[in-house]
Amino acid sequence: MRPIRMILSLTAAAVLSACASMGEQLPKAQLASASTMTGALQTRATAAWPTEAWWETLGDQQLNRLISHALESAPSLAVAKARIDRAHALTGLTEGENGPQLSLNAEADSIHFQRNYIYPPPLGGTTDSTGRLALDGSWELDFFGKHRAELDAALSQELAARYEAQAVALALSARITRSYVQLAHEYESIKLLDATLAQRQALLDLNRKRTTAGLDAASDSRLANASLSSVRQEKLAAQERIALLNNQLAALAGAGPDLAQTIKAPTLRTDAQIALPSDLPVELVSRRADIAAQRARVEGAMRNIDAAKTLFYPNVNLTAFIGFQSIGLDKLLQADSRTIGIGPALHLPIFDGGTLRSNLRVSEAAFNGDVAQYNGLIVDAVHEVADAATSQQAVERQLAEQAIAQDEVTHAEKLATLRYSHGLGNELAVLVAQDRVLSQQRLRLDLQTRQQLAWVDLNRALGGGFHTNNIPAAH
Repeated sequence: MRPIRMILSLTAAAVLSACASMGEQLPKAQLASASTMTGALQTRATAAWPTEAWWETLGDQQLNRLISHALESAPSLAVAKARIDRAHALTGLTEGENGPQLSLNAEADSIHFQRNYIYPPPLGGTTDSTGRLALDGSWELDFFGKHRAELDAALSQELAARYEAQAVALALSARITRSYVQLAHEYESIKLLDATLAQRQALLDLNRKRTTAGLDAASDSRLANASLSSVRQEKLAAQERIALLNNQLAALAGAGPDLAQTIKAPTLRTDAQIALPSDLPVELVSRRADIAAQRARVEGAMRNIDAAKTLFYPNVNLTAFIGFQSIGLDKLLQADSRTIGIGPALHLPIFDGGTLRSNLRVSEAAFNGDVAQYNGLIVDAVHEVADAATSQQAVERQLAEQAIAQDEVTHAEKLATLRYSHGLGNELAVLVAQDRVLSQQRLRLDLQTRQQLAWVDLNRALGGGFHTNNIPAAH
């Protein structure tokens, strides 16, 4: 019990004595609250959050396979997983370094023992070998929570890496879905362009007949032919975009051109909808992986400050050894060479030239920087949700107006066809009416694509089904 009493006595004396001063601390930054930003988001009725596999709502199996392939093979996710492994290893390193240490040490030296020092004759003035074989142990007693704070900081960084991997996965799935929606738009555009080509060819044939009959100038036929070539060029451009999007999708999925060549025309549902829950701003904190990761970093930075503060207090080390020690290697393993010892060691900083204070300031500045980053993420997240919701609602209103316009031109095209069939109108009026119908169909396709892209952005901005409860804790 004597060593324990000695440790307690030394610690008490150290705490009561003077030690290095922490000085004036930096002002501590405050975490922003998402609940202060509710006004811009009260635009929709309460609804469920996105599911974890939110893209499956679009009902396209090819898209599901592409994202599944990406989540298994994409290099960006491999990098994120490597960061998790590194953070986990650093946690183990921190835990191991702060625990009891035991090592087996063997030493042998040849020494000249000075005659005028502590070695009496006949040893003094001679040269001999010394040997030591012992188990050495040490344990830094965590009276002020330094080890606990360092371990908690490492665990927070590991948890942040796990959350960050989820953020990378969401960004990847959103990019693939956006590209896939654009691919669907290009395929539908080609269908409309084919219909437009047929209509423009009919218009060109009619112009040539009228020019031959002397009813139109030759310039009208040339203009009609130029319009036909323009549509052919649009179709070629759409085919190029399809090839590029296929290559992009293959690359995002972690594959090469071979996969790109197997991608077929998408078959997406066009009625996918998502509404904003009424408690959106507060829930953003836990529903977005990037925000959760930054919150974990803030907590880790806070624990680093705690660890930096403990360096101003006494450090008590308990050391012990047991083994053999002798002068002359031939005597090393004899019973009389046995040695054993245990005792405390105390380190108390009093004057260090400002090193400890600077170290504390570094930790405080890192904490303030992490808090500022967290606050920025909150602002960006609410902004992204507001933008996606605004775009989705604006497109819905535009689609409603476009539907009215499309009904009108469709009705006008039917009347023109009916008049022509009864000899009351001419073929030119029918073709012009058909051109207006096709223009409205192209406009509707563009609006539907914008609506789907806004839906993708809203799913991503809402966290894509992520929740901290679904992520295993770091150990």
